[in-house]
Amino acid sequence: MAKNSKQKFNLSLLLVFLVPILIIALCLVFGNTNKGTRFSSADTNVDWSSYEEKTIELSESLTITEPGVYYLSGTIENGKLTVNTSGVVKLVLNNVSIKNSSGPAIYIIASKLTTIELAENSENYLEDGSIYSGYEEQVAATIYSVDDLAIEGSGKLVITGNYEDGIKGKDNIIISGGELEISVKDDGIHARDNLVIDGGIVKILKSCEGLEATNVTINGGDISVISSDDGVNAANSDETSFSLEINGGTLYVNAKGDGLDSNGTITFNGGTVIVDGPSDNGNSAVDSETGIFFNGGDLIALGSSGMVDTPRDSSTGNVLSVYLTTSKPSGTKVSLKSFSGEIILETTSAKTFNHLLLASSKLELGETYIIYIDDEKYEEVTISSNVSTIGSGSMPGGFMGGDNRRNF
Repeated sequence: MAKNSKQKFNLSLLLVFLVPILIIALCLVFGNTNKGTRFSSADTNVDWSSYEEKTIELSESLTITEPGVYYLSGTIENGKLTVNTSGVVKLVLNNVSIKNSSGPAIYIIASKLTTIELAENSENYLEDGSIYSGYEEQVAATIYSVDDLAIEGSGKLVITGNYEDGIKGKDNIIISGGELEISVKDDGIHARDNLVIDGGIVKILKSCEGLEATNVTINGGDISVISSDDGVNAANSDETSFSLEINGGTLYVNAKGDGLDSNGTITFNGGTVIVDGPSDNGNSAVDSETGIFFNGGDLIALGSSGMVDTPRDSSTGNVLSVYLTTSKPSGTKVSLKSFSGEIILETTSAKTFNHLLLASSKLELGETYIIYIDDEKYEEVTISSNVSTIGSGSMPGGFMGGDNRRNF
């Protein structure tokens, strides 16, 4: 009996230690299920035909407390539109102008989902104040949402952020349509968890950081970013897993800091990406903490050579990392052509650079390609590996990503 009791005790003790370890392992494999989970357009599918519709001409601050579809037009000279409901709300903006001198223009306190639809042929304008009064610290954007936010439609929305951010979501933000023009002091679009762009036109005309979220996914759309720091940044102070994934669309970034930056991975699966990165050696055109993977699409990134970060050899696409012998000025034309003269990649630089990162689905192992600088032949290269390095730099081939996590 004593022997059986001892075996039973040992088994119980073993389970006490193994169960927590198993739980931790599963969390590491599958991620935190409470925050930062993947978000897609399927999460915003709502049968709006089943909800009550209301038409409102705006003239003063308005608070929406009931679920439904709200067709809005008119002007609020100094006030805001507030959403505070446990249900779902669609705001159809049809030539709406909202300015608030002391807070956000649209303030979503609570909503299971808020969808902003930009009505066809409409031009809408939102502007917040340079000071905020009576709000919690995290409320700091022209559009601020505590819950999931979706933007769609075919109209235009101009956002001026005088305080901090243009659009800020404490959960997820998904953009599938519309034309957005954003000029702000801090982040153009900032999501706490996931930022997904499926379509539309997004122009970040002025920002410190253009697009930021724990996970940034670009599936489509026409996106351009001008930033004084990082252009696109996958970062968050509260998370441990980050990703920047580009699957389609077109993306142009002009950044003084890192052009594309992730505290986790950067993955290229498709689309066309052009980066005018930093001229100083303290940043990189493309920078990751745990690895860059190029599997498809077109990428041309120009920048300094001091902290170059290149895709890993395990990528399925082919990449050229080119250290130039001398720096080239803004206005320099860069081309990558096949041996027969077909243009694979081409751009004109917006600033001084001395490094090129060139990648394309069209590049093939064993084939020869020619790099041209201002239409003059610079280098002829035959691709022999997934990542080919031409020339040498002060800090080539490293994974030099810094920790850019920021509090939400």
